[in-house]
Parts: sequence; structure tokens; C-alpha cells
Amino acid sequence: MRYFILLFFMLITTVFSQHKKQLTETDYSLWSKFNQTLMSLDGRWVSYGLEYEKADTLFLKNTTFKKSFCFPKANWATFSSKSDWFSYYQKDSLYLFDLKQERKLFIDKMIVDYLYSGDGTYLLVFKKEDTTINLRILNLKNQSSVYIHDIVSYKVSPDAKRIALVTREGSTQSVKVVAMKSTLAEVTIVKDSYYLYSSLTWDVLGTRLAFFKFERNLSDDLNKPVALCWSSGFDKRVRKVTLEASAAILPKGYDLTTINLYLPEQSDVVLFTLQQPLENLATVSNQEVQIWKSGDLTIPPKSNNDAYYRSLKWYKWDIKSNRVYEIEDSIHPNSILTGDTKHALVYHPDELAPIYKCSNELVALYVKNIATGEKDLLSDRQTTLENQVLISPTGKYITYFKDKAWWIYDIYKKTHLCLTCNLSYPVHQIAYDRAGQFPPIYKTSWTMDGSKVIIHDQYDVWLIAPNGTSKKRLTNGAVTKTIYRVYEPYSPASPNYYSFGFLSTVHDLKRPLLLQTVDEETFAQGFALLYPNGVIKTLFKRESKFHLVSTTKDFTSFLFLEQNFSLPPRLFVVNSDGSEQLIHQSNTQQETFEWGKSRLVTYTNSKEKPLKGALFYPENYDAEKKYPLLVVIYEKKSKEVFDYSYPTVLSDWGFTISNYVSSGYFVLLPDIAYGLNSPGDDALDCVSAAVNSVVQQYPIASDAIALLGHSFGGYETAYIMGKSKLFKTAIIGAPLIDLLDHYLTIDGHGKSNMWRFEHDQMRMPIPFYSNEFERNSPLKNVQHISSPILTWTGSGDLQLDWKNGMKLHNALWRLDKKSTLLLYPDEGHVLADKKNQEDLSNKVKDWLDYYLKGKSKASWME
Repeated sequence: MRYFILLFFMLITTVFSQHKKQLTETDYSLWSKFNQTLMSLDGRWVSYGLEYEKADTLFLKNTTFKKSFCFPKANWATFSSKSDWFSYYQKDSLYLFDLKQERKLFIDKMIVDYLYSGDGTYLLVFKKEDTTINLRILNLKNQSSVYIHDIVSYKVSPDAKRIALVTREGSTQSVKVVAMKSTLAEVTIVKDSYYLYSSLTWDVLGTRLAFFKFERNLSDDLNKPVALCWSSGFDKRVRKVTLEASAAILPKGYDLTTINLYLPEQSDVVLFTLQQPLENLATVSNQEVQIWKSGDLTIPPKSNNDAYYRSLKWYKWDIKSNRVYEIEDSIHPNSILTGDTKHALVYHPDELAPIYKCSNELVALYVKNIATGEKDLLSDRQTTLENQVLISPTGKYITYFKDKAWWIYDIYKKTHLCLTCNLSYPVHQIAYDRAGQFPPIYKTSWTMDGSKVIIHDQYDVWLIAPNGTSKKRLTNGAVTKTIYRVYEPYSPASPNYYSFGFLSTVHDLKRPLLLQTVDEETFAQGFALLYPNGVIKTLFKRESKFHLVSTTKDFTSFLFLEQNFSLPPRLFVVNSDGSEQLIHQSNTQQETFEWGKSRLVTYTNSKEKPLKGALFYPENYDAEKKYPLLVVIYEKKSKEVFDYSYPTVLSDWGFTISNYVSSGYFVLLPDIAYGLNSPGDDALDCVSAAVNSVVQQYPIASDAIALLGHSFGGYETAYIMGKSKLFKTAIIGAPLIDLLDHYLTIDGHGKSNMWRFEHDQMRMPIPFYSNEFERNSPLKNVQHISSPILTWTGSGDLQLDWKNGMKLHNALWRLDKKSTLLLYPDEGHVLADKKNQEDLSNKVKDWLDYYLKGKSKASWME
């Protein structure tokens, strides 16, 4: 009996698999992508959008009763803070959906903005009518409305309990504040027919307001404020500083930069920027002769634009003393603001120039006392790369990464301390193989009470006292080779966000701490909760990639997106007890098509270094057949093993994995390990080892292998093709071909390319005139290329000059070798125009099918 049951299921499985279809280009439009994923703060409702090729659809689902609602062609969705209302925009109209009574309410058309008040009592709707913006404040309890007309500008407080408005009535402008409590309360702070107002800015707590005051002129051009004003937020007593009275330190003929006005938390201080007008700076006409000198600190010499941006300066207004202080000066024209408003980090971007003496991201960094002007050196060679200099929330400490360690500086004691010098495992990225300094594994953060710094080593999370007296490991990942990281999707930016300074994230250890986990060997991901008592509760762990969308207010439910190559993205909720609920599985039509699978493979290079690669199997894989292989290269790519690949011809570099595995190809993404001064040979070594390994283990036709690369991967591909006979053909996109030419020229952004070689991706600090340097140039070996080459590039590429692709093609043409160049007009480093994306994707497919599968030549190839 068991035999017959087994035979029956085998027949059913076979029949089902035989009825699966092969994926074709006409099927690609069936696929959708998630967008606008949201969860209400109580966790009872989830909203998500599905983006199709021609239209979007918005869905709303109840997680308790699993009831769903569908809103075609809707977007711009939001839940109220009380989780009782859901709003969305559909066909030029704003709608409310009552989540309790499950009814839909039309609000208005032609909305330019809308939002809920902090407690969810009101809906604020901004509507454009003719040339004016009007505000409707809708009470969601009784459906009554209050209208405020002719709004010039507005700013909602961070807690959304108040809104500041500049309104206009005839020639009179007013600054108003509306408090949104059980009833609305409005107060006019200032009102004047002579002055204009702009740049409304709240502090973090929403209790204080600052704005600029301007003299009215005929054009109403807001370019020169006469005063900076400050109010407690709901008080008519306005303090102000007249900027002309501070002319001794302000730039002459200053202009306003409206994006930079900042009120620190719990401090009677306003930070603001002014700049000199461009016409006040020394200018050089494009028609004049440029003079470049060997004594210049940069190549090219600093342009007028650089002077323009450096003319933007930060100032501090101390309200109690009514004094204005200069934060930056001519010696150190750049700054990073600290949380206490008493100090700033200052530096000159060119103090350590030229770049051949020091990497261009390194600066000498000083701590400046804003009131006294006194400066203390923090670090003589400090990187400006993101999240390597972080300021504690109170502004008392600075954590900075240097010499493979995290250091801390006490601003008031003026002391330095290495926090990580005695940890068991490193805190720097041990696999980092570019030229230059090692970056940290992860950024630092702080506990809410400011008593501990949170630091990550190779595997684990640590709590370390800022004075170094205590160190506590919170996880034990080193034992199981599991990497634990405190989940932080972003860092709070410093007020002068265009700089590299970032404020540290704060974590409340009295509530559970969300941890992300990664298995070092398999790349399996997971999430866990670290409770205040030290217990770690694993929520899930599996061979997929995950993205946290949102959490409930009480931190007991979490909305995630999950994907792997075989699993289309799915949206699910996991609770703190580990139970899961599927909200939506996207692209279920995939089950009706043949689809491949992915796995990690391992190999070693000639130096016996173990490496990984991601191998994607062809659909309907048969171990008795031989398959062509596509090898896609760019540094390290094995971690893409769990990436879902949407079938599409709209690829910005002409290649999509799912298009090819569904057409009977293996696809390999190998890792490349680099040393210094040999990027080409290192790529050749590792890629050859990877290909030889998979050819020995899998049914791959050794005479049907292609190599594909774009940008730096294009450089690697071009170099390998001049050194190896493994590949039947190659696709090379936006490549670097002539190293010496690239080293000695500037890119399309007006910057020298030298740093890319000496301190970055090219990994070549050797002299540019050496034989070793020139030996790494693909152009040096082009005469040895024997396989057909398809090269593509964009004529508007500012990163790698399109003439690199031209040089490769022209050299092959002169040598009478098979080569085709696709030059896309006005395209950049990747293709942005959808027509061009489709064209390139189809041409790449035509090319590979002809050379690896023996299909007929496409007409464009004749």
C-alpha cells in the first residue's frame, strides 16, 4: 500500500512540474513590487502597495480578523496615531477610512499635503486653490472643521501637537501658532505690514520656535534677513537679534540660507547659517586663462564653486546674552555641531593636502570652544567617512575611529581613551582590502542615560563605560560564529548635514533591544530581542534577507519583508513570542513558471585563501545536461545569494539574473580577494579559481562561459579577457581601460582620479610611472583578447569617461578582432532611460544566446 501511495505522489509531482511554463519576456509584467508598507501603532492593521508595470494598488488588511480592503491606483497612505483612521490619496482625491466602522469618507481634491496631529484628534489638510495654499483642520471626533487661508509657509512641531504658520492678509504677514489639543487654540506671535517672515523652525520638543525677519522690497525677494526671532512657541513675547548689530562677525552683504536653522534641545540658543553673496567672492570667468601651479594643494585648483560653498558659515545666537558667535573661521571653515551648543568640531578640508601625501578624506580635527574661540586638537589624521566620528547625545563625548580602534574624547576633561584596545575580537573590518585606513565594523551608539557606549566587535555587542572602568558583553556570537548587531536603520544627522558629523543613536535598555543576526558561514539572517535581564529571545533565523518595516508602539509586534532567490518578497508580522502571521505573499504566479535556485559555493585562490560565491541554477535543472555559465564580477558578490531577482528588461546595466536562469543558464557571482598593486591579477586569479571549481562540480559546458562586468567590474572583465582563454565572450559596461590616462585626468565632476588609485578601489598606491602600475592596465593586454567583446557605455558618463569604452573597441577594431560598441547618447554611468534599458537588455540577451547557445544572429549583430 505504501508503494502505491508513494508512486501516486511521484506521478502528481511529475505532472505538476511538467505543466510549469518557461518564463518569457511577455510574462515579466505579471510581477509586482512592494511599496508604501505600513503598520498601525497598535499592530491591528497593515497597509501595503503593489507596484505593477502599468498601475499601483493599495491594500489594507486587518491582522486580527484578516479582513482586507483594496484601493486601486491609490498611494500616499498613513495611519493616525490612535490607529483609528487610515488615509490615502486616490485619483486626485484624499480619503479617510474609518478603521472601526470600516467606512470611507471623501475629504477633498487637489491636496498638496496632509498629516495627523500628534494625538490623532485632527487631520490637517493643505489645499492649493488658485495661487494660494489654504489649511483645513478637521476634528476627527465630530467632523467639524476650522479653516486658515492664504498660507505662505508652515512647520509642524516634531510631536505634531503644534503648527507654526506664516499667513498673509493683503500686505500684512503674520506668524501664528495653533495648538492642537482637545480644542484648537491659536495665537498670533507677530504681525506686520512692513516685514516678511520665513524659515519657521521648531526645537526637538516642539516648545520653542525660531524664524527670520526680512525687510519687504518690491520683489518680495527673501535674500537678506534683518533679524532672527525666537519665541517660546505659544508666547507673544518675541526675542530677536538684529543681524546688522552683529555685523562685526557676520559676513558683509550676507545672504540667507534657509535650509540651515537649528534649535538645540533644552537650550536658549539658536544656530543658523549665513553666506556671502556669490558676487562678493573672487570670480574667474570661464573665458579667462586658468592657471594651474605645482604648488597648488589640489588638482584642479579650488574653483569658485568651492569658495562659494565654503562661504556658508554657522553662527550661534545666545538668547540670554543676545550675542552672536562665529563657529567657523578662515583657518577652519568647516564645522560639526555638538549637542551642547558650547563646542563644535572644526577643520580645514585641505589642511593635509595634497592627496598624494594624505588621503583626501583625512583631516586634522579640532574641538572649538565657541564662546572663547579656544581650539584643542582631537585627531591629527581623522577620516571624514560616515559614522567614524560620532557625538554623544549630550555633547560631552566624541567617539572616533582611528588605528583599528574606537577612541573616546571627553570634551570637558580634554582626555582621550581607547575603548576597544583590549577586546578579544577586532572592531575593524578585517576583510577590508582597499588602500587606506581600515573602517569600523559598526558605528557606536549610547544608552539613554548616557552612562554606556554601545560598541560592536567582529561578532558581539558590548556595553563600555566612557571612562573605561567597565566592559560587558551582551551577546555570545563568537561561539557560534553568529554576528550580532543592534538594529539601526539610520543615524540622526548633525544639523549641518552636508558635513560628515553624525549624532549617536540612543537606546533605552529598560525595554527590549532589537538585534539583527547573520550566520558568518551561510549568511542566514535573523532577528532577536535582548531583554533588560540579559535574556536573548530569537524571533526567527533562516536563509533569507529581511528588512524591518515598522514596529508597534509597545514593541511587541514587528512588520518585516522577507526574500530569497526562490521566495518572492513577502510581508509578515512576527510577535515578541516568535509567532508569525503572513500578511501577503507577492508574486504567487511564480509557482506556475520554471524557476531556478541559489546556493553558496566555496573555492580557494592560488594563495589558498578560502572564498565564497553565489551560484544560481537554471530552471528545471537536470544534472545530466550541460549548461552555459555567466560569470558576473564586481569585488565581493556572494552575499547576493539571497537576493530576489525580478524578471525585467528594465535593468540599468542590461542584466537580470532571473531572465537568464529561466532561459537555461547557470549564473555565478564570485568573490574576489585583493592585495595591493595588483587588482587585475587578483581578479584573474580568483575568478579563474571560481570558474574552474564550479565547472568541475556542476554540469557546465566549458566552451560556453561568458564574463560580465560593469564599472570596476568592467575593468576587471577587460583585464581578464586579455589574460584568460576561459571565456567564450564578454559583456563590458562603462569600463576603465587606460589606467595611466585615468590617473592623470579629472572626472566629469571636476575631481582628480588619483585618490581612486592611491586610497580607494583601485588599490594601487605604487608610482604611476612604474611598470607594475602599467601592467594592470587592460589596454596593455588588449592584443591577447581572442573572444568577441560587447562593450556599452553612456556618452554622458561623469564617473568613467565613455572614451574608455571607445578605446577598447578601437583597439580591437585595429587588431581586426570581433568587437561591438553600444554608445547610448546622454546616458550616465548606468542607463536611466527605460527605452535604452530595454534595448541594452535585449541586445545583451541576443549576444549571449548567439555565442553560448548557438541561436541565430540578431539583425543588429550582422
